[in-house]
Amino acid sequence: MDVAAAAAKAAGLQAKDLRWKTRLSFFVNGSKVEVPDAEPHHTLLWFLRDRLGLTGTKLGCGEGGCGACTVTVASYEDGQVAHRAVNACLAPLCSVDGCHVTTVEGIGTSATPHAVQRRVAELHGSQPGPEATDGFDGKRRFGRFDGGVDMMAGMEKQERLLVIDFGSQVSHLICRRVREAGVYCELRSCLLTLSDVTSFHPQGIILSGGPHSVYDKDAPHLSKDIWSYIDEKKLPVFGICYGLQEMCQALGGKVEAGTKREFGHAELLIRNDVAHLTKDGSKKVKGRSPVFEGIAAESVPVWMSHGDKVTEIPPGFHSIAYTSNTEFAAVEDQDRHFYGVQFHPEVTHTPSGAAMIKNFVLKVVGCKGEWNMHDFCQKQIDIIMNKMGEKYVVGAVSGGVDSSVAAALVHKAIGDRFRPFMVDTGLLRKDEAKIVKERLEKHIPGMKLKVLDESAHFYKELAGVSEPEKKRKIIGRLFVEAFEKAVSEMGLPHEKCLLLQGTLYPDVIESTSYKGPSSIIKTHHNVGGLPDRMKMEVIEPLRLLFKDEVRALGNELGLPVTSVMRHPFPGPGLGIRIIGEVTKESAETLSAADDIYIEELRKAGHYDKIGQAFAVLLPTVRSVGVMGDHRTYENVCVLRAVTTTDFMTADWYDMPHDVLARISNRIINEVKGINRVCYDVSSKPPATIEWE
Repeated sequence: MDVAAAAAKAAGLQAKDLRWKTRLSFFVNGSKVEVPDAEPHHTLLWFLRDRLGLTGTKLGCGEGGCGACTVTVASYEDGQVAHRAVNACLAPLCSVDGCHVTTVEGIGTSATPHAVQRRVAELHGSQPGPEATDGFDGKRRFGRFDGGVDMMAGMEKQERLLVIDFGSQVSHLICRRVREAGVYCELRSCLLTLSDVTSFHPQGIILSGGPHSVYDKDAPHLSKDIWSYIDEKKLPVFGICYGLQEMCQALGGKVEAGTKREFGHAELLIRNDVAHLTKDGSKKVKGRSPVFEGIAAESVPVWMSHGDKVTEIPPGFHSIAYTSNTEFAAVEDQDRHFYGVQFHPEVTHTPSGAAMIKNFVLKVVGCKGEWNMHDFCQKQIDIIMNKMGEKYVVGAVSGGVDSSVAAALVHKAIGDRFRPFMVDTGLLRKDEAKIVKERLEKHIPGMKLKVLDESAHFYKELAGVSEPEKKRKIIGRLFVEAFEKAVSEMGLPHEKCLLLQGTLYPDVIESTSYKGPSSIIKTHHNVGGLPDRMKMEVIEPLRLLFKDEVRALGNELGLPVTSVMRHPFPGPGLGIRIIGEVTKESAETLSAADDIYIEELRKAGHYDKIGQAFAVLLPTVRSVGVMGDHRTYENVCVLRAVTTTDFMTADWYDMPHDVLARISNRIINEVKGINRVCYDVSSKPPATIEWE
């Protein structure tokens, strides 16, 4: 082949290669989809929710463990169609090229649900949220429905904001930012009614982002009577992304599809010539909008994620900031206290975003920012004392932050009518049961923690099992059996018992109903968890709190730092950190290595800088080594450490080499069965935090 022909062939191959890289073609619920601008980091979940608006597929744990994001993918393999369940949060978008994807919307509708959907709804078995996992985690085992005790009852005079969710994956972050400003808030569905709003008594309202276009026929909207109520009560409103567009369209503006989509960073230019009233209201001066008060820079980076944009603002509105793509990147109607931004101030990618939200809450709404854990703690204790009557509460304590704080709170309220126990599965951290018992009984006066040693039973049932999901299910089943045994030995009638769960607000958000997460006591409808004869109500005293707030509550209750600042530990324990079969020997080996790892991190001052750190054992992978004059052939241990703000994404921790060297040296010399130590430098995504 001559040079010219070779060059032509290479150019043709290059063109084909480029086309294959950038254009994907597949089906979703029977409709063909083509994606001309796919990027390697795009996940199937992101595409389904943000591009197609199919929000039935949820963002849960982000680890492929909770099942909230599950879809089915059909492909043609070996002459026949093969179907497989896929975690959309982990699946690269490019992996479904040439396939057929079916989401929950593809099997039924609200009017004509599939039989499975109908059954789930009847049993109140909806996916409970990010921390739910198969097997050990009880939060997946109990259905929820509204009713019971209102945690905010009697607190109507307390400052509070209402965040209305239009389907954004980061709506919960808005709540976090508001609470960080010292004001209580809750997240409610955009389909809420006027009575839902009036019963909450909000001082202001924030409208979240969402994947829809406001001009679409099936787009979600606030009802007209809610807008009338907002006008009547003169409630300040802050619209974010879709929330801005919803507000503008509802009030007489215009929203259109943009000629240029904006995804990622953009530079926001803040206007300094905005006319506004002085604090005493005596005159108007020119300057910045109140939402940008204290932000000194002329321009700031913000995070965009939208395809539509406001092309005409409603009467009374004017622009307060702009970008190269839109004049109305931020707008206000100062007379009505309506504000809106086209970007996402709630995410960390917008560095000044938290300050903007705080300005709205404190400067515009006029809140004082006095919500705190001390007052919350006292109120919760009063509620539990008044509503429990003579009932008992039983609780399986794990030693983790959530269960420890929940146990301390309930015990402070009802004393010895709280009956805690701990199941030693043999898959806990080194000496965990002993340490937790001593620690809780020391710092929670009067508490008696019963420990059930079920380790031998767990090891026996797990023998020969190496598949992760099978291990999870076995561990979950055995834990339920141990739970039933513990309650039976207490001799308490089930109708007079409540089950304590350490459910947090992120668990609640995905399944928020029209009435919202307003109860701490829920009736247990058996949903594949406890036996039918053990129908019990569930008490969830932490279900309106985020993790950092739970830690603050733990401090308020007098728990030690070692309890409230612990790293997360998975429900199945070491069972999913031992890759392959779990045995007593492998569990003891891993717990010893993990204990050394954590001890050295604390000594070196790195533990509190890390979101989660743990050791993993690879018993199926052995390596050759030399110990003294002898050849060894032993296990490999992998160390994992990540930094994260929400556990949805995480970066590997840049550990100093001298610290790694000390840890490795101690593990190899002190733990029998390990002769090689490695460090995991994978971020999430593409990897998950846990190995299984």
